[in-house]
Amino acid sequence: MRRRSQTAALQQEEYDRRGRGCQHVERDTDAGTGHVAAALCGWIALASRARALDVACLSEDEAESSGVALQPLRRVLFAVGGLLAAVSVAYAGPIGFVGLIGPHIARRLVGARHAMLVPGSALAGAAVLVSADLLRQLLDLGTGRLPVGVVTALAGGPAFLWLLRRRTGS
Repeated sequence: MRRRSQTAALQQEEYDRRGRGCQHVERDTDAGTGHVAAALCGWIALASRARALDVACLSEDEAESSGVALQPLRRVLFAVGGLLAAVSVAYAGPIGFVGLIGPHIARRLVGARHAMLVPGSALAGAAVLVSADLLRQLLDLGTGRLPVGVVTALAGGPAFLWLLRRRTGS
């Protein structure tokens, strides 16, 4: 009898918790501030190297003769890219393929100059994610809604294959 009353109490508590919606969830604002600060630092680090990124698109000899040291630039880009990826996954979860699709959409819209491509990629990635979330909200499978990562993977898989096919020239 006691076990049944504990189960009923737990079920009632779960029902009450779900019934209140998201008002009872307390956000850790210090962690959110840290994520925003890290993302802002990464964005500034990339935006400040826009000219060097443009020159790095040339051959190695041309880039070196233009005054861009490629090895230090690659190290900085590797570290900043890793930081931005880690911060975004820690904050938003694994939303695959957004980092693949966003820059390609931005390159088609704003061109190849990195001064416009870096912020354009962030905006295109945000637009892709908002679109995926909107699609996720519209799809109701009867068993609940899909995670947004599934929707981005369904869109990103064919995009990745298209990019791979285009790269190989098949």
